[in-house]
Amino acid sequence: MLALAAIFGADYEAAADGRGFTLRVSPHAGCDAAVSGAGAALEIRYPDSYPSAPPTLTVWPLGGLPQGACDALAADLRQVAAASAGDVCAFALATRAADWLADATLARPLPAEPSADAAAASLWDDAMRRAAAASAAAVSG
Repeated sequence: MLALAAIFGADYEAAADGRGFTLRVSPHAGCDAAVSGAGAALEIRYPDSYPSAPPTLTVWPLGGLPQGACDALAADLRQVAAASAGDVCAFALATRAADWLADATLARPLPAEPSADAAAASLWDDAMRRAAAASAAAVSG
């Protein structure tokens, strides 16, 4: 966890009990959403059997990210964590979240005050299409 603190600096906060952390994640620099401040907060908690068992994840929206998009991000990260059982995956989850946020917002930046229904439906639909395509590719590959 010291490496994560060094990498993420002020965006990283270790849990008081040492069994996890909270991380504020934004899309990568250069993405319009990074300017808008849209992002997410990830809470990652390690079970006793980590890394044999995946960590538990909680995701909160930050800076105007619609809840539907946040829920889709959480589902994506849980799949990554489950697939990483047996491996340390905290850094992979953090970078996946930044990639996901960039992908979800790059083509269509979030407005300063998005319509909750329109933004959630649009980002949710995009995330579901990507998840279906990834699942299909994994099955056929």
